[in-house]
Amino acid sequence: MFAVKESNVTINFDGLMLFSFNESNNYCETKVNTSAEGHQMSIKVSEAGKVLYQDTFSSERLRDLGSLSLFVCGGKGLTPIGRTAKKGPDYDLILDLEGDDFYQRPCELKQSEYESSIFLHNGTIDAGNRVRSYRVKEEFFSELKYQWEDQDDWDTFKRRSLEKDADSIVEFQQEYARDVAASVPIQEGQSLRFVSSSTKTDLFAPLEFGKNYQIDIRHTDIDDPSSLSDCIGFAHHCEALNLKRKEPVYGIFRPYFKGMRTNCDSACCVCARISPKPNESLSFWDLWKMLFSVSMIWEQPITTTEK
Repeated sequence: MFAVKESNVTINFDGLMLFSFNESNNYCETKVNTSAEGHQMSIKVSEAGKVLYQDTFSSERLRDLGSLSLFVCGGKGLTPIGRTAKKGPDYDLILDLEGDDFYQRPCELKQSEYESSIFLHNGTIDAGNRVRSYRVKEEFFSELKYQWEDQDDWDTFKRRSLEKDADSIVEFQQEYARDVAASVPIQEGQSLRFVSSSTKTDLFAPLEFGKNYQIDIRHTDIDDPSSLSDCIGFAHHCEALNLKRKEPVYGIFRPYFKGMRTNCDSACCVCARISPKPNESLSFWDLWKMLFSVSMIWEQPITTTEK
């Protein structure tokens, strides 16, 4: 039998999270929308189908944890290997709030809308599952049905909406990723850690070399929505942007029809991306200080919040 030369951690992100990739410093900041009522973040870690850790996090708990850091460390002192994160070949398929489909300019976030961040220091960040959807203006939200009778019903509504406003409903010209997947390799002698900057503790025990792991991070509705009025996160990304006067708030919508996939649309809670701003991204020194503060627990017994 051949010895394992490399383990891998697959990290899946789904829901109201905003990705900002800092290419000059090789890390990705994943901002979590903590202003969306009725949402919570869940984390599940598994290996070969066995659940190693599972927990849920309210917005209040996420704020208490401060920034979260996902990084590979190795060696006797568990020293971080540095920031080596990179974009995958399909990274640009993650929904772009600043691209041609939305505002065609760099957008700034409102304060206190994304009060939790997950920093990915290593691995390849790429697009997940692709979907086709529509961009819809806020003033047309109330007329949208959670479930349409058939294609003709949807086409009639779309035609009437476009007669009122030619920009009311626009189909995206290509598929985009509704979720994000990262792949993080672990070499012999290394492990992957997930640490809170506030509590200085690991959320779960470090994932050691020798096995393949999967981490599922979801920030979605607490209850499955049964109507659009229940689907609170429908336009939260755009609502959290500092828009110019008269710029519309957009929602992201996929029509479903009776008898097809009843009451299972989670497209309102998609991941998105935005360009990093100097005042939103940690500098090299600030980021290293954050990791240095984490290192204070490395000479102590590992403390986790695992249940």
